[in-house]
Amino acid sequence: MSDQGAKLSRSILPIPSQSHIGLTTYDAKDPNTKFPPIEPLRPPKGAPEVQTEDCTWICSHPTLSEKLHAQIATETKGPNLVKPMNGLSPPWFRLGSVFIIVLSISPLFAQQKGQWVPGGFGLNAGVIPDPGITYANLALNYSADRLNDSNGNRILTNVTGTYSFWVDENIFYYVPKHKFLGGYFMPYVAVNYANGEVVAALNGTNLGTSAGGSGLADTFVEPLQMGWHLNRADFTVGYSFLAPTGRYTAGASDNVGSGYWGNNITSGTTFYITKNKGTSANLATNWEIHGQKTVASAVQGQLSKITPGQAFTMEWGFGQVLPLKKDMSMLAQLGLVGYDQWQVSANGGNYLVAGVPVPASLVPYYSVHGIGFQSNFILPGKNLALFFKYYDEYRAKATTQGRTIVFGGSWTFRIPKPAAHNIETRQDPEPR
Repeated sequence: MSDQGAKLSRSILPIPSQSHIGLTTYDAKDPNTKFPPIEPLRPPKGAPEVQTEDCTWICSHPTLSEKLHAQIATETKGPNLVKPMNGLSPPWFRLGSVFIIVLSISPLFAQQKGQWVPGGFGLNAGVIPDPGITYANLALNYSADRLNDSNGNRILTNVTGTYSFWVDENIFYYVPKHKFLGGYFMPYVAVNYANGEVVAALNGTNLGTSAGGSGLADTFVEPLQMGWHLNRADFTVGYSFLAPTGRYTAGASDNVGSGYWGNNITSGTTFYITKNKGTSANLATNWEIHGQKTVASAVQGQLSKITPGQAFTMEWGFGQVLPLKKDMSMLAQLGLVGYDQWQVSANGGNYLVAGVPVPASLVPYYSVHGIGFQSNFILPGKNLALFFKYYDEYRAKATTQGRTIVFGGSWTFRIPKPAAHNIETRQDPEPR
């Protein structure tokens, strides 16, 4: 390296402009024109790899940036004071550490979805299936090309691609004929197949790079659920868990499952506004409590353990039943539906970044809100119901904002089988 390069200080960034001293020529062919040799500049051996991509989340969240700087300062005090490495001064190292943390913590913001995918409930949220075995098939598609910061503002810089997935849920209910505690015991299991990563793990701001793979997804089991028929309402409450049966490897791009266990407290209520039960108000709730999962940092692939924060979801709807035949053997049901989901507790654990633990609690809470419509086609005498739903998300914080489409149907094999002349007028329940 030349004497000029050796004297050039790099302890202050950006490097100050150097003033030229000497003869200035304006023609490259002038015999007095001289050019200093171009010398390669490489980081010292052992210096951390510094990448400045995907900083959008940190830059849009000054409070988080300040916390990260404070974390670095804490880790470099006292006996852990950072010493120069092969000529790399502490200011360089601290700057490199911050950028590594920025890059590595960026995917955490995309972990901003709970295990519960909103859109499964809507109208008939508390309706209890008839005694017997009910099978329901529910297909759900979610897609988003918008990423929001923690204030709900759209991030415009470097956001490309579309985050999208399909889930096909195969749901099996069993409702015994005999009552228990004045109500019906109604456990169910949902075996799911997914095309895409249902619990988002986006890498930076390219939404399309986290499409995930396809295969068996996590399995939802509700072993304890009770339902009661009241005069003007149907009500259910239960406990469920999500088993991580879907493929998951920390840092992989073809994940399908979430990689951790979940526990849920659920409820469903349908209140009949009119005496003939044709007009109803509906509310389903789900409180998620998450287990521990393994994550990998984006730069060096270092593994660490975190516990995603708890989430609370409400799904609601107002519906009206319309007879398509006078004998009530064919019904339509139309309504307004929506969902709201919030993270309600901080993430636990730490992300390891260049050997430095960064608290997962620094990631801001996410929330998302959607509204749409639902239409049902019901054949009470055949115990068959078909449905279609569409939701548009109108507000989201620290996560994606998109749209949800849901469609499917349910059929009940009643036990005991009703008499041939008996036509039930109550609509069959929506799946789930």
